[in-house]
Amino acid sequence: MRRATLSYDVVPGFRENKLLLDYLAQRSPATRCLPPLLTGDEVLGPRVERLGSLSFPREVLADRLLSYNRDRGAGEKSLTAIEDFRRGAMVVVTGQQPGLLGGPLFTIYKALSTCLLARHVEKKGHGRTIPLFWSASEDHDLREANRLDLFEGDKPERLALDLEDRGSCLSDYEIDPLAPAFIDRVRDALHHTEFTPELLERMKTWLRGGFGDWFSRMMHSLFREFGLVIVEPRLIRDLAAPFIEREIREPEATAAAIRHAGAENQAAGYPPSLTGDEGPSLFVIRNGIRDRVLHRDGQFYLRRGGKIEKEKLLADLAEDPGLFSQGVAIRPVVQDGLFPVVATVAGPSEISYLAQLGEVYLQHGVDRPPILPRVSVTLIEGKVERVLDRLALSPEQALVLEKNQEQILASVPSEVDGFLDARVEIDECLARMEKSLPTDLRGIFPRMERRIRRELDRVQGKVEEEARRRQGIGEEQIARVKNGIIPAGKLQERVWGIVPLLNRYGPNLIDEIAESAELFSFEHQWLYLAHQPQATAGAKPSGG
Repeated sequence: MRRATLSYDVVPGFRENKLLLDYLAQRSPATRCLPPLLTGDEVLGPRVERLGSLSFPREVLADRLLSYNRDRGAGEKSLTAIEDFRRGAMVVVTGQQPGLLGGPLFTIYKALSTCLLARHVEKKGHGRTIPLFWSASEDHDLREANRLDLFEGDKPERLALDLEDRGSCLSDYEIDPLAPAFIDRVRDALHHTEFTPELLERMKTWLRGGFGDWFSRMMHSLFREFGLVIVEPRLIRDLAAPFIEREIREPEATAAAIRHAGAENQAAGYPPSLTGDEGPSLFVIRNGIRDRVLHRDGQFYLRRGGKIEKEKLLADLAEDPGLFSQGVAIRPVVQDGLFPVVATVAGPSEISYLAQLGEVYLQHGVDRPPILPRVSVTLIEGKVERVLDRLALSPEQALVLEKNQEQILASVPSEVDGFLDARVEIDECLARMEKSLPTDLRGIFPRMERRIRRELDRVQGKVEEEARRRQGIGEEQIARVKNGIIPAGKLQERVWGIVPLLNRYGPNLIDEIAESAELFSFEHQWLYLAHQPQATAGAKPSGG
């Protein structure tokens, strides 16, 4: 793929993030509130040496990872990676809540960045390193997870499962009965290509179990040759118990640390992502519902269930750690405390909240690993590239189409203005002609003038009709660019999913992106898709 780059300071979703821009430029105070930026081997060496002095529950983690990943279709490379982890391998980690058929593309780019970084660490001679994806399936934001946006035509189509939001962890929604009908809906929404039949068959193997299971099966299928390993937090709830206990015994410590860091960041011009207003970073799971634990005036409360005693929480934790779930503030702390993390791959939003967690890490006695920002990519399809060339739009202009659409349309060539200018000249010419006629011939002039003007009006109507047609084409072309680059006014990677692209470009698309994307670019990357999708007979696949 041909590759171009854009500085983040002109890219929506990045240009507004002053903390991220300062961090990438290694400007203070961003560098003070975040762990080292992973820019090269000078950071890797000390981190690897530090991990060698720490102990981790490798055996129990390896047993659980092996069972979980094998049952969800992991390939041989992933299973071998888990055994290597048992024997001392390090991990590069990233995470995201599972989304319907993978969620937005940035989730795929997170996983890909993690796989590429693990390879890089090994290539540089720092030892065996495996890519680990933390599937945040304990999250309960069903509305965010349960959607798939398809951009197959002029207008986006959103698909979702018919699920009642009951506040449960995503992993607890059993959706097997909904899978066949949902696959049919996806099939009907896709344009049929040579890759469609195989993709639909693969989807049938993914869509089993809950959201976490669906997601894990899909990711194992997509990243089979990369050796990706997946963990869900429910696998390690008992191992996370010491972190949970500290949140209960010192319920204001995490919140106070977050507020303190947030105030410092705000003073530096970095709006805080976390408020720290709700006490411990902790949830309990009762009757299938994930309920937030609050702390006010020395008393614990459940957001849904009322007052609860501290002693009751501690007793429940001792009896059944599986009843407790971590909040966003200590999730990365638990992750980095249980696994030998050589580096974390994070998106711009995560980097913002990680900037408030330095003191929380210290309180729990966990080191913060270096950070590598995930790759950020916009895929440029041939039909979009042709429009960009036709309208002479630069990448920067394409990203702000909403602001300059009228100007672009005004620049579309039109003969109307030229014709109207010519009519002014014709009016002047007719006036001179009338004055030059002999007196005895002036009687015939009005009839002649009417004929000329009727013909001019007819031609002008055709010119205006052509102009409207061109204007419509221009509007269609701009709509195509919007859907292809900034759908719904957002960066493509935050809206598009991987499934329609696999349908258009085939199962090797992720491998092609991996070969073309630059891991340490620290810029937004445009990758131009070299081949074009070929539709098979019929616009949509038939049923069955």
